[in-house]
Amino acid sequence: VTLGRYSMAKFFPKDTISKVHGQARRRDGTIYFPLYHPAAALHQQSLRTTIEEDFRKLPKLLTEVVKEPGEQAEPQQLTMF
Repeated sequence: VTLGRYSMAKFFPKDTISKVHGQARRRDGTIYFPLYHPAAALHQQSLRTTIEEDFRKLPKLLTEVVKEPGEQAEPQQLTMF
């Protein structure tokens, strides 16, 4: 899960958070799930329901990922910069 546009841009630099939030995307064997940062609801109250709806999608996504057969990748520590 990427929270906010800056963390999403690390993996999808040409996309905008407003267009891809709440949509799981697979790249190089990893599933990414871009979300608005929860603090965005403090600045724009209209985003609150959108953020809540996107977070509600997570349990189903995790269930689907666990059911997928496949090779377990070795965990990789990501860098902040």
